[in-house]
Amino acid sequence: MESLKAGLGMEQLRFSPQSGLYLLRITTGEPVEAVVARFRAHPFVEFAEPNYLLYLDAVEIRPSLNGPNDPAYPSQWHYASVNLPAA
Repeated sequence: MESLKAGLGMEQLRFSPQSGLYLLRITTGEPVEAVVARFRAHPFVEFAEPNYLLYLDAVEIRPSLNGPNDPAYPSQWHYASVNLPAA
C-alpha cells in the first residue's frame, strides 16, 4: 500500500482496520477529481471517493413575521419558556 500511495501522490491520514478504509491527503497539488479518477482506475483499489470539507461563509437570519404555520402552535405554552420563538 505504501508504494501505491506514494506512486499516486498521497499521504495516509487515517486507517480503519474494522472497515479497511484509508483516509488519504493529496500531496501533488492536483485537482481532487483527477486523483480520484486515477485511484478508481487502479486494479488494487475497490472504490475511491472525495472527502470534501464545506464551510459556511455567511448566514442571513430573517425572523418569521407570522410565526410557525402549525395550527396547534398557540396551545404550546412551553415554547416561550425555552425561548423557542427566537430560535
